[in-house]
Amino acid sequence: MKKVCIIGGGFSGLSLAYYLSRAGVKVELFEKSDRLGGLISTLSLGWGKVETAASGLIGSPLVDDLIHELDLEYADRPNQSTRARYVFRERPRKWPLRVGETLRLTQGLSKIGLHRALNGVRNAGNETSGAKPLGITAKEWVSRQFGASAFDYLIGPALQGVLGTDDVAADTLLDYVRGMRKKGRSKGQNDGFKNGDNQKRYPRGTVSPKQGMGDLILALSKKVEELGCITHLNTAAEWRDDITTVIAAPAYVAAGMVSERLPELAHELAKIQYLPLTTATVAFSQNDRHDEITNGFGCLFPKSEKFNALGVLFSSSIFDRPHDGEIETWLFGGPQASDEIIINKICIDRARLLRRIAGGNEVHRKLLKNFKITHWSRALPHYDLSTSEVLRKVPRILADSRNARRGHGAGLYLTGNYLGEIGLGRILARNFELARQIASDI
Repeated sequence: MKKVCIIGGGFSGLSLAYYLSRAGVKVELFEKSDRLGGLISTLSLGWGKVETAASGLIGSPLVDDLIHELDLEYADRPNQSTRARYVFRERPRKWPLRVGETLRLTQGLSKIGLHRALNGVRNAGNETSGAKPLGITAKEWVSRQFGASAFDYLIGPALQGVLGTDDVAADTLLDYVRGMRKKGRSKGQNDGFKNGDNQKRYPRGTVSPKQGMGDLILALSKKVEELGCITHLNTAAEWRDDITTVIAAPAYVAAGMVSERLPELAHELAKIQYLPLTTATVAFSQNDRHDEITNGFGCLFPKSEKFNALGVLFSSSIFDRPHDGEIETWLFGGPQASDEIIINKICIDRARLLRRIAGGNEVHRKLLKNFKITHWSRALPHYDLSTSEVLRKVPRILADSRNARRGHGAGLYLTGNYLGEIGLGRILARNFELARQIASDI
């Protein structure tokens, strides 16, 4: 079988290399830095483990198979309360909508039919679905169908927590919800996984390897080499149109690589903007007046509540890992700020969030024990209307380019978090299918 070249050794490139290698395809993986995994790594500090990016991924049969194939163990989740997710509306609430707003939401779902809403909208990036794109923002669509409060206090905060902004195209939102319902590969699919029975039980919700997401990257790196993949670190490769190539790099990097031979594709990819993100993992001493919501998964902050942060994850409650005190991960969008400013904002927000702990932000500053702040200038693709339009054009351009090369034994493919698959679990599912497509094509 002909060789496939993958340019980019982040989670997208690494997981695709795994599926291709396991299918018997010869793979060479090129990464310009000195390590694989991209944004994902786990820092083992004296006071706890710090995830520099994602702290886990949504459980599915596909994720479960990967964890077992890599001989990893799941991190223990201490108690059932970690499923509790909060949205702040005057105070932390498990359900932030009032009675009338909930009734409006229910009426909207009944009127349009949830099944029709999810399946009648174009799948972002799927040129062959035939459905007409909405061409409006998620805020416009949700407010129209379910009321403004449903977006302001439910959908909007959730989008901020996942995508770093609530300025998202309606098509992207519906595709994300529809994809969440699929839960991995289709029923009855026989793909040769060790744990391939799709009906078996698997951990739900957010899951992670016992030693952190960095352990997933290390195990995946080792496995692809065992399967015969040749990995090149500190190597900046360029796209050669005489070799089947997958560019597993951000859209702006891919645009530069294809600009000479595929200017139309480069023009579209260059339109995709990326949003900055700051993650701050902070250790606080436990207080006598401990607030019970810190036993939950986390809390999201609607724009109207005017918090500094987008939300907070209660990391020491999500996974049972060694830690000193209460470990929390705070998420910030917008322009990057100094560590001192970030810590000050956290203490202000925390004082407002945890009202059982008496005193203002000065008290929380005294409870602060350790912190690690990570800044990403271009962390997440901005799934706005412009990106939604780009993703309707990219598949056609790629298909045309491969058709033009048919018979030459080479083709170009793309993978990454900007192609409509939001979250590591969805990227994994995309690469599972992409590997099948590439193996079939070559």
